[in-house]
Order: sequence, then C-alpha cells, then structure tokens
Amino acid sequence: MPQGSVLGPTLFLIYINDLPCCTDYFNFRLFADDSNIFHTFGENQNEIDVNEVNEQLNEVQKWCNANKLTINLKKTNCMFIKGQRRVIAVNGVLRLSNVDINNVSVASFVAVQIDSSLSWKHHIDFVNKCVRRKVGLLFKLRYFVPRYILVLLYKSFIQPHIQYGIEVWGSSYKSRLNCIYLAQKMAVRAITFSLLRTSSRPLFEQLGILDILDLHELAVSTFVYDLYNGILPHTLFDYCKIVHHTYETRGQENLMLPLPICKTTQGKFCISFVGPKLWNSLPQNIREQKTRRSFRKALTMYLISK
Repeated sequence: MPQGSVLGPTLFLIYINDLPCCTDYFNFRLFADDSNIFHTFGENQNEIDVNEVNEQLNEVQKWCNANKLTINLKKTNCMFIKGQRRVIAVNGVLRLSNVDINNVSVASFVAVQIDSSLSWKHHIDFVNKCVRRKVGLLFKLRYFVPRYILVLLYKSFIQPHIQYGIEVWGSSYKSRLNCIYLAQKMAVRAITFSLLRTSSRPLFEQLGILDILDLHELAVSTFVYDLYNGILPHTLFDYCKIVHHTYETRGQENLMLPLPICKTTQGKFCISFVGPKLWNSLPQNIREQKTRRSFRKALTMYLISK
C-alpha cells in the first residue's frame, strides 16, 4: 500500500495484531508502529537479573524476523520505574540483536513525558512551556479580535495541552502544578485586559474557564462516571470498588465509593485513590446525572461557581 493511504493503517494493525502472543512475560501496549512492552517485577524484589528479560526479548525479535519487521534500535530505550527512595540493583545490560539498549530516566509515551519515579515533573514542565508560548499570542491578538474569539482560541489551542492525560499527571503536588496555574492566570488577564496584580479568580468565573485543579477534578470525575456507568471498556474493579451489598447502606444509596488503603504519598496520587475521593466529594445531584453530557455540564457549573 502507498504511504498515507486510508487502508494502510488498518492493514498494518492487522499485520502486528498477534505480536503480544509471542511471549506471556511482557504486557504489550501497541499504538500504530510505536509499540511498548512492560514487565512488573515482584513488590519486594530489590535485585533484578536482566538475563531472563533478554531471553524474552529474543522471542520478540524472533517474531519480528518471522514477520519481516525491523526494530529501530536507535529509538529503542528501556526504563526502570520505581519509587524515588527505593534502591534497586540491576545486574546485567538489556540487549536486543546484540546491541545494548539505552537506559533512560525520561521517555515519551503517547506524548506524555514519563520519568522513572513517576513524579511527572518533566511532563509538567513540557506542558508549561507549550502553554506559555501560546499565551504570548493572546497578548498580541487581543487588540484585533473580540473577547469571545480570545476565549475560543484559549479553549482550542491552550486548554487541550493541559487536559491531555491530566487524569494521570494532574494528581501531582500542587507546588509542581503551580507554574501552569500561573500561565493560566496570565491568559485570563490577557483576555480581559486586566492588570498584573488583578485577582484572577473572578476572571476565571467571568470567562467560564477552569483552572488546572478544576480541570483535573472534571477529568477524573468524568472518568469515574464512565466507569461507574459501564461506558468505558475497562473492568470497573481494576480502578475502584463499588459498594455492593444485599442490604442497603448509606454509601450504596448515595453512589459512594470506598477509598482504598494507601500507605505512601505516591499511592495517594493514583487514580484508584484520587478517583473515589473526588467522586465522593461531589454533590449527590451531580453524581446522579443520567447522561455523560449533563454530568459534565453540571460539574463544570459547580466548579466555576465554587
């Protein structure tokens, strides 16, 4: 098929569809021609021997050879993800086709910058640079277009950078997210021709724009709503647990979710903890909305007014 054809991507997906069948050792995540493989070691395992990993990588290489596909080794990296304070000894070097795989501390996964400790600092800095670069355009355009056009430009070219993947990285420390919040404050002041020291909270409400913390709450709450109502193709119990009893309880009547037990701060940043926490904090009339659209609309109005 010629490059850029309509049928080409579909045929390619069919072509590599059985790649995860080559080994049960890895968990495969396929996105077009950008494939990623994961493996989870034991929770208490502080020493890793990569020889077994290399053996399983050879199975992946055999599949590629059998299907006449070549792995781009220059773009292939590996990363060991662990807690910041945890020390793990890695014995050996990962190799593929007799070439050492470069070990990195930051990698891009579907345009999200993931670091080895899941601090999300690099991705937040990346989003902050994108947002600030486009906020400068608002300062230049505000003299030539009306306010509603500036709001439209903000929601079309700036807000999507903040919303993308915010369910995951938006649970980071507020001190890290503050740089993006400051960029948003610059944007609303540019749109309203406000002075530098003007309070930004009334401006957000006036323009109907959500700050980064509210965008995170909206995204996570919508995610939980979709899981609760079976809209997403995931199993609900993989993320949070619904209160189900043969007898009625207050939590079951109010659509409440129990909070999982987390012993670490990083665990409290996970969506399995943040999701039920934010969901339970919502007014009951919002949780009981019948459609996804009405839920997001009611929650957005609630966050703006709050």
